[in-house]
Amino acid sequence: MNVKKYGINGINQTTELGQSGPLLNANGNKVEVRTPDNSALTQFSAADPISETDVVTKRYLEKMASATVVGEIYDVVGTTTGNPNVAVQYTMYLCTMTVGSFSINKLYYCTVGGSISGGIAEFEEVTPFEGMRISVGIALTNGTNTFTSDHVYLWDAQTSSWVDVGPAPNMSKVIRTVRGSLSFSTVSPLNIGNLIPAGSNVISALVNVTTAFNGTPKSTVTLGDEISPASISSISEVNLNRVGLYSIDCYVKYAISTQLIATYNQLGATQGSADIEITYSIP
Repeated sequence: MNVKKYGINGINQTTELGQSGPLLNANGNKVEVRTPDNSALTQFSAADPISETDVVTKRYLEKMASATVVGEIYDVVGTTTGNPNVAVQYTMYLCTMTVGSFSINKLYYCTVGGSISGGIAEFEEVTPFEGMRISVGIALTNGTNTFTSDHVYLWDAQTSSWVDVGPAPNMSKVIRTVRGSLSFSTVSPLNIGNLIPAGSNVISALVNVTTAFNGTPKSTVTLGDEISPASISSISEVNLNRVGLYSIDCYVKYAISTQLIATYNQLGATQGSADIEITYSIP
C-alpha cells in the first residue's frame, strides 16, 4: 500500500485524486490537471461561468463568443415555429415573438437539431448581457421584432432591446467552418479542411492547444494559404508552448477557391497537440 505523507500546512505539489485518478499539479503560480501518469495535461469539467474570474467552458465559448444568429423562433397561430424550421445543432436562434417557453429577444442555442414546430429541436436559453454582440445572418421578419440581414446588433440592458449598429462587412448568407488537428509530428503545411469556395470571407479562427508543445525555443504555427501563409494569423498570435484557447479575429477575402493551411515549425518538439477551426462566410 502506498502511503502519501502530506505536510500540515498543505498537500504535495502533485496530488493524485482518487485511486489511479488524475493529478492536481502546482506548476509555479498555475494549477494543472494532468493524466494519472503525469505525461500530459487532461480535460476537466466545470459549470458555465457566472463571475468575471470564473473558468470559461468550451460550451459557453461556443454560445457566447460566437453569437452568429442563423434563424428566428416565433408564433404561428399558437404554434412554436422557426425560420428555418429545421434547426442545426450548435447554432444560435433569436426569439422574435414570445411563444410557449421562448421569450422575445432571448437567444436560444440549439443542442439537439431537428424540426422546431415538430418539437424535435432542443434549445438552451441564453440571456443577453449589456454590450453583448450578435451578427444576424438572415433577415428575421416573421416576429414582433424584425432584424436586418448581415447587420450587427448590441444588447442595451437599460431598454432590454437589441440596437442595430449597422452592416457587418464580413457577414454573408452562409457561415461555415473548416477544421484540422495539429500534433508535434505533423508534416507542414497542414491542410485545414477542404478548399473554401471563391468569394469566401474568412472572419475568425480558433486554435485550442490541448497539450503544450515543447519545441526549442518555441514551436510555431501560422494560418493562411499557400501564397500568404500568415494572412489569417501570425506567429505571435498563438503560443503552442502553452495550453490555451487562442481566438483570432480577421477579415480575409478570397476571390478564388483556396486551400487554407497551417504552417508549422516543429523545432524539435516531441509532444503537443492542438485543434484548429477557421470560420468563413460565403455569398
